[in-house]
Amino acid sequence: MLVVAGIYILFFSRLCTIEFIDVSAPGGIDQTSVRSVVFDQMAHKRFGLLSQKNIFALSQKELETNLKKKFVVDTFSLRRMPPHTLVVTVSGRPFRLLWVARDTVYDVSSDGTLSRLIDPLSPVAVSALSAKNRASGETNTKNLKPRTDIPIVVEDDELVHSPGENVLAPDMLVFLVDAWRLFDQSGIHFAYALLGKDNPTVTLVTTDNWRVLLSTLADPQTQLDHVREVLNRHYKAQRNGLQYIDARFDNRVYYK
Repeated sequence: MLVVAGIYILFFSRLCTIEFIDVSAPGGIDQTSVRSVVFDQMAHKRFGLLSQKNIFALSQKELETNLKKKFVVDTFSLRRMPPHTLVVTVSGRPFRLLWVARDTVYDVSSDGTLSRLIDPLSPVAVSALSAKNRASGETNTKNLKPRTDIPIVVEDDELVHSPGENVLAPDMLVFLVDAWRLFDQSGIHFAYALLGKDNPTVTLVTTDNWRVLLSTLADPQTQLDHVREVLNRHYKAQRNGLQYIDARFDNRVYYK
């Protein structure tokens, strides 16, 4: 009986309702946006039964997953301070991706929509346009090294877009940003990305002009491990002549 009463008090009574959310977010993530993610999760029940407004019922794993849908998360921790306080610590940065169409550069928001036009004379736009020129094969730009810390998608359809238009599914955006970051941290730097048409393939072109083919249906870390294995076995000394590594499949890797 005491056990039942204890469970009721901890998980079902209002004695442990979340009332305060302390957020520490070094690295540029907006604290208000983090709180918004927590509030959205609190509105949903866990296991269809437990209110996540309860300090003990709020799922830490689910919260981390939800934060990674909105931000590039490097580290995350959740501390519960009964009876009413959550302490969320998350380091990282907001998602940012550039979309290049024709001679226009757009910022892409976390929901996959074009958020704004970027001044074509700004350094970030110049870098993005140089990536587009490399993709188009213009010889006078082959020696340029576009910035690699912000993912750049080059569209090859030459369509006309406007801010507010959706160009990427949120899951695709998360995959691109995550894969770009993982490869960059491993020493493989990308200049731009090309998206497959109606298929889950992403082609990422390195600053050394060889390509990596990835599947958005597979784990980017696993695919990175496949690429590194090929490089360590066959291209450890130099990568001259390497054209591509296709890491989309679990049981085999193609390269040329």
